[in-house]
Amino acid sequence: MVTYSVLGSVVSELVGDSGHDVTVLIPDGQDPHDFQPSARDIETINNADIVISNGLDFEEGLEDVLASAIENGVSVYMVGENITVQRDPMKTTLKKTATITAQATHTYGFHHCRLPKHSLR
Repeated sequence: MVTYSVLGSVVSELVGDSGHDVTVLIPDGQDPHDFQPSARDIETINNADIVISNGLDFEEGLEDVLASAIENGVSVYMVGENITVQRDPMKTTLKKTATITAQATHTYGFHHCRLPKHSLR
């Protein structure tokens, strides 16, 4: 399970043709900052093998739900905790380098999958 569609696209690429579905929680067009999960959404999160979220206060309405899910043993991977912003001393622009590593549970059949590093200038 992922929290929003951009993460859904990335995780779908990682899962590939393995036969596993990627569920997107927040509907397209819904502001992730304002999203409030329903009781069914909370149940889905608590029953997920893994939840991948942006973190960094992006999904503000999910913070307590995700914290509770972690306490209940759900694997939650927060992408924002794995982004490093670096200053290139030879240039005045900032370079963002993000590596997303998915360490899924046994049901996904992929371990330590890594997307290539991308630099945004």
